[in-house]
Amino acid sequence: MNKVFSVFKLLKLKKLYVISALLILFVGVNNKGFGQSVVTSVTTLTGFSYSFGSGPSSEQSFTVSGTGLTNNITVTPSANFEISITSGSGFRLTPVTLTRAGGIVNATSIYVRLKVGLTVATYSGENIVVAGSIK
Repeated sequence: MNKVFSVFKLLKLKKLYVISALLILFVGVNNKGFGQSVVTSVTTLTGFSYSFGSGPSSEQSFTVSGTGLTNNITVTPSANFEISITSGSGFRLTPVTLTRAGGIVNATSIYVRLKVGLTVATYSGENIVVAGSIK
C-alpha cells in the first residue's frame, strides 16, 4: 500500500473509531503577467482526525494572499470541512470572500477543520478551492 495513504486509513483502537482526512488546497487563477498571483502558504494539510461522536477535529491553518487581482479571492471548503478567518470560532460550510484593495489581498489566515457528524471513514483527497482573477 502506498505509504502516503496508509496513514489515513481507518484505525480501530479498542472499539474507538477515528475519522481522519487529507486535505489538498487547489488554487485556481488566470495568471496573465509577472507580479500577479494568488499564493497559499501550503498545498496540503494532513492529520485531521477525531474520535467517532466527538468532532469536529482540531483546526489547522494556512495563509492566502494575492496581487494584481481584478476580483476578490474566494475560499470554498469541500463538503466535509469547515473554514473560518478567526481561530476557534466562526466556522462555516460556505465560501469565505477575501476582499481586495487596490488589486491586493494581504496575507490572511484561513482556519480549517473536519466538520462534526461524519460517519466513520477516511476522507482523503478533498479540496479547498482558492480562486481569484488577476489582470
